Amino acid sequence: MSLSTNKLVENGVYAVLCDGDSKDPSKYNWMLHVATTETGGWKFHIMPGAGKGYTFSQELWKPLEGEKMLLFSKIGEIAEEIDVECVAIYLADIEMRCPHNQTLRENGRFSSRIWAKEAVRKLSVDAGMYVRCDDVAVLEQELWRDANAAKKAGVCIFKDAKSAGPWEDDL
Repeated sequence: MSLSTNKLVENGVYAVLCDGDSKDPSKYNWMLHVATTETGGWKFHIMPGAGKGYTFSQELWKPLEGEKMLLFSKIGEIAEEIDVECVAIYLADIEMRCPHNQTLRENGRFSSRIWAKEAVRKLSVDAGMYVRCDDVAVLEQELWRDANAAKKAGVCIFKDAKSAGPWEDDL
């Protein structure tokens, strides 16, 4: 596993996994982060909404302050001239339900992991920029392995993903 420093790369798009205080790794909290500095930026995630549903959230975030972070895996990058709101437009449109092709596997349950996988698909396929990921399932497995290794070691891992990255002509 190639480790980078514990600094974020400005304009980097990260898949972030946090410890959900459970021994069950399916309880990790999954989100995306666009770094605007070495220590912070924008967090994109879902939160419990009214009733039993979820709602999209975008907020400024200093991730290295007090949260149980396990993994920051750089999966893409936005060009300097692109505003983070361009990313938010794609992410805000994600339906808060389990996709039909995953209903059986997920027992019909929507989660932050499903949302994060759909977010990667949106940024890679629909936007065709920001994130290049040919196989979201392979990325998901990579993120699981790295987060589990971080939890076991009691550290937060910062790394470049092997199965996702920036589109070369975006930089």
